[in-house]
Amino acid sequence: MTVGFAESLRAEGIRVDEVSIGSTPTLSVADDLTGVTEVRPGNYVFFDAFQAAIGSCALADAAFTVLTTVIGSYPDRRRLVVDAGALALSKDPGARHVDARAGFGVLLTERGEQLTGLRLAALSQEHGHLAADPGVDLSELPVGARLRVVANHSCLTAALFDRYLVVRRGELVGSWNPVRGW
Repeated sequence: MTVGFAESLRAEGIRVDEVSIGSTPTLSVADDLTGVTEVRPGNYVFFDAFQAAIGSCALADAAFTVLTTVIGSYPDRRRLVVDAGALALSKDPGARHVDARAGFGVLLTERGEQLTGLRLAALSQEHGHLAADPGVDLSELPVGARLRVVANHSCLTAALFDRYLVVRRGELVGSWNPVRGW
């Protein structure tokens, strides 16, 4: 549509030097970028839980997770507490228009398998509060267990960290320092 508009302007004699498109969902579905001179896809390099929920990518495509540790277990209340809160994940509520029970990120095992029946229901500044559905055996996630969180908004979450640990196939292969321009 943007390229077509630029062509219409050119047909009227109006000079159009740049045709710029944005958004990760746009880039995720674009088959042909002929005529586009610039793309601004936001979190396309990482993806996140929100993009997976709206269909821009599969959850497995999300390249950015936050490693967290279970620091409290309350089986009688069907709750766990982890050491990643709003300062590690942001408070972006996710795609609640797609899933009313969407939490503050998608929970994975340390090895990257999605955990079902468990959601990141609330965040305080330093802690994440996990709620378990009936039937989830919380004894499988004792204090000290490590989990990964696919953040709802990787842009906000990535901005909270001064370095990224790069993991490939379970092995630490590098450390990246983000470049900040603000």
